[in-house]
Amino acid sequence: MDSHYVCTGGCGGLSNTPGTCQAETCPKHDQPLTECHCEDTQHTEVMTQTEAGE
Repeated sequence: MDSHYVCTGGCGGLSNTPGTCQAETCPKHDQPLTECHCEDTQHTEVMTQTEAGE
């Protein structure tokens, strides 16, 4: 998978283009999506950074 963008608010939002979270029930609704480069669609690197507060 090439570069993609994910929501780190727990809703599982995913986009091929930069943008904001569109899930109205997500804690990060309207917040920018985070760029990710994972190959396995697990987004581990991005999610780990978020959990660590980076």
